[in-house]
Amino acid sequence: MQLFRFFADAYRQLKPCGFGIGMALLAFFVFVYFDQGAEVLRALAERRANSRGEYLTGATGVLRLLAFGGGTLLWCLASWYTARVLLYVNLPTTEDLFVQQDDNWPSAHLWLARNVPRILGAAPVAIIGYSMLRATQTYETDPPRLLHVLGVGFLIGSAVLWWALYKRREILEEHARNRLESILARKGKAASNQSAATHLGDVRLMAFDQELLNRASKIRFSG
Repeated sequence: MQLFRFFADAYRQLKPCGFGIGMALLAFFVFVYFDQGAEVLRALAERRANSRGEYLTGATGVLRLLAFGGGTLLWCLASWYTARVLLYVNLPTTEDLFVQQDDNWPSAHLWLARNVPRILGAAPVAIIGYSMLRATQTYETDPPRLLHVLGVGFLIGSAVLWWALYKRREILEEHARNRLESILARKGKAASNQSAATHLGDVRLMAFDQELLNRASKIRFSG
């Protein structure tokens, strides 16, 4: 019963960022299981002309590769930031859930709130990298070496992006602690508790409606 309730609450919690999750799953199936998706990735690694100067179907070129990488990075940042905002604010679909949990919010749900945006942010690069390596298996002989290189590079880039999003939170929290300590040092503890919490909120919270944020402040900081 408790396991069912956990998954039901997790579904309600993550429902606001369902579009980002759906887009990541759709991209995975398109690039991995559809020939058209694999052909797009193959074209990025194939030469545009062979040794005899004959035109081929490849789309390899510095500008095209940069444009493809830049578009993928924008997709990553949009997925991360959108999920972060949607999990951060108490939307009507999740407000009752958060009120019911109050201070007893399970640690697993706190983990989801912090890490699902990071996972969605790194997922597009990982999906493209895995799909490129999978596309090398569609050649009968001699797949382009560049396709292997791009696939491994995108997978490494996915890990680096997730690490950067993770360290971003640590940097913000360290900055918040330093500001809090400086505030407490300037004022007496009894008089500064409320103001220090306000300053901490200025660092860690985004500039949304304050009444809405007050209801969310007990729960979690996402992303």
